[in-house]
Amino acid sequence: MKTSTKELNEKVALDAIIKKAIHPTIISIARKHSFGAQWLRRMLRKVQLKHEDRIVIHVFYLEDPVMIMSLLGEGKSMITYFIKDKEIKSRLTGSVSKTTFDQLLSTIIS
Repeated sequence: MKTSTKELNEKVALDAIIKKAIHPTIISIARKHSFGAQWLRRMLRKVQLKHEDRIVIHVFYLEDPVMIMSLLGEGKSMITYFIKDKEIKSRLTGSVSKTTFDQLLSTIIS
């Protein structure tokens, strides 16, 4: 598994990751010190332990929720994309239950 954590400055970088996603991939974008980012770290640690050789994870942190909205057109300060075969299969905005996260994860792991 490859995990990268970096800043996201433009939507083109996000689109490039999606176009190159030949393995199941999770892309998450959150405000660095938000509750959602803490929830996300816990969920992604679990994914790393369970699916370490089958999934690629990219995590981007932005300090300004307005930047997330301008880049993605989303009204939330955290978003997670589940990608398989160069296509977004599902997404979530905000933190959700572990069961819901696992259901969405299963759409790309199967």
